[in-house]
Amino acid sequence: MGCILKLPERLMAAVNFIEQGAYVADIGTDHGYLPVYLALHGSARGIIASDISEGSLKTARQSAAKYGVAEKITFISAAGLDGIEKTDADTVVVTGLGGETIASILGDSPWIKRRNARLILQPQSKIGELCDFLRTNGYRALDARLAYDNGRFYVILLVVYGKTESEPDRKSEPEPEIEILSLLMHKRDPMFTSFLDTLIAKKRRVLENIEKANVPTPDNIRHKLAEYIELKEEYKNDYCK
Repeated sequence: MGCILKLPERLMAAVNFIEQGAYVADIGTDHGYLPVYLALHGSARGIIASDISEGSLKTARQSAAKYGVAEKITFISAAGLDGIEKTDADTVVVTGLGGETIASILGDSPWIKRRNARLILQPQSKIGELCDFLRTNGYRALDARLAYDNGRFYVILLVVYGKTESEPDRKSEPEPEIEILSLLMHKRDPMFTSFLDTLIAKKRRVLENIEKANVPTPDNIRHKLAEYIELKEEYKNDYCK
């Protein structure tokens, strides 16, 4: 049909984690752009577009029809991972939702642990809460990357369920969110320092507002800011020589 689909950077970053020949389920597909992109490029052996909203699913079908790939995508109207268990999906993508919502979706679908699926997660907010959930429930991040899209940063996680071959001592591990930031730092993600500066600035604004309100400052906020600053210093010392 001559149509070219260009994905937003945050969705393109998620696509780059999808293996060739994967059976992909896009949860909360919205306009269906990610499934349509996969169908156009023939990189997946199966594609599911799922959304709790009938309106969004209708839009996703229209997107698929526009690009001539409607027959290559299975559309499911369901909440979270409902309707996915009986399929052969081995890769689950969840983008555009808050971290607590993504955690709830995974928590409501314990069967996903048995599936050994690759989870590609892009939380819109509350990254720390999602990271806490993942570790507490036995998930681990294989990789992470940053995307900058429409004036803001996004973290995209590649997650699986199960222990590493040599499970580390949990007591010696950093907090889950700091672990993800360290992963981004060690792989020298080109956006890492800018993203970390954004996190530091946000925490400082929170502290300033609390001080202006003349109320006690929660210790966890100061602690988190200190961790961010320590990580920035570590990056300078190890990678900026």
